[in-house]
Amino acid sequence: MSDEQEINSYNSGNLISQLKNSSSKILNGLNNIIGKNKIDDLTLEKIEDLMILADFGPNTASIFKEKLAKLKNKKLTSLSEVKKIIAEEIKIILEPFEKPIPISKANKPNILLIVGVNGSGKTTTIGKLAYLFSQKYKVSVVAGDTYRAAATEQLERVTKNHKIKLYKSESGKDPSAIIFESLTSSTKNQDDIIIIDTAGRLHNNTDLMAELEKAVRVIKKIDSSGPHSTILTIDSTIGQNAYSQVSKFKSLIGVNGLIVTKLDGSSKGGSLIGITDKFQLPIHYVGLGEKINQIDQFNAKEFTNSLLEI
Repeated sequence: MSDEQEINSYNSGNLISQLKNSSSKILNGLNNIIGKNKIDDLTLEKIEDLMILADFGPNTASIFKEKLAKLKNKKLTSLSEVKKIIAEEIKIILEPFEKPIPISKANKPNILLIVGVNGSGKTTTIGKLAYLFSQKYKVSVVAGDTYRAAATEQLERVTKNHKIKLYKSESGKDPSAIIFESLTSSTKNQDDIIIIDTAGRLHNNTDLMAELEKAVRVIKKIDSSGPHSTILTIDSTIGQNAYSQVSKFKSLIGVNGLIVTKLDGSSKGGSLIGITDKFQLPIHYVGLGEKINQIDQFNAKEFTNSLLEI
């Protein structure tokens, strides 16, 4: 087992307020379904439909329906009773995947490859991670999205402001070349962590995905055990569309962790539950805004209680 050290994240505010859009959608729906009615087969069907519409996914929604069946035909059923049962099931699903990004002292550097589609908040997340890890570790960043100048410029601002080493090259250069050069230098410099940005891959674009696979091969030439974490950023506002993204990235390049972004503006936070249940991937962090410190290490209990306003 590797010698892992845990990094604490920042207090980015009340999570209940951050998840208000998602929780309102779920709680208003439950309240309208339950009202003063007893739980019967029709009510259970409606709750299952609500869970699916809230992006929990059909399999997860079915589990909730089965658990809520214990309230069937009970004369008085309150919203709080239903919320309690749903919360218990959400925690059962999520708690095993509440894991920090593993950082081992044995790796010099720990190679974190960050992937995701355009608009997922990937580059913003890299800036946050770099700042977060730099509090305890020697960190460097690779501007591997050489096709989008704005991505490099964004990382330049963050790394300059917080005195973090940035590896970059001229626009349009082969991303694998800058990754190879950066990793070679980072290894010589004995960095603890190197975080690699990649172009915003369209998960259905064969050429771009092939290029990402090439980047992984290049990393393995420097360190056969790398990348040590291949992390996919998922925009929580896209709901069900996230499932196909996770499936494609996981099958092609072995994604082994997730960071869920934009929860503060999402009404589809339930998708996080369905994705975790389906793909069995740890959720390392959640993004809750644009500021450098608005990232939280994922906590299943806090997320669940906030989502259901318990």
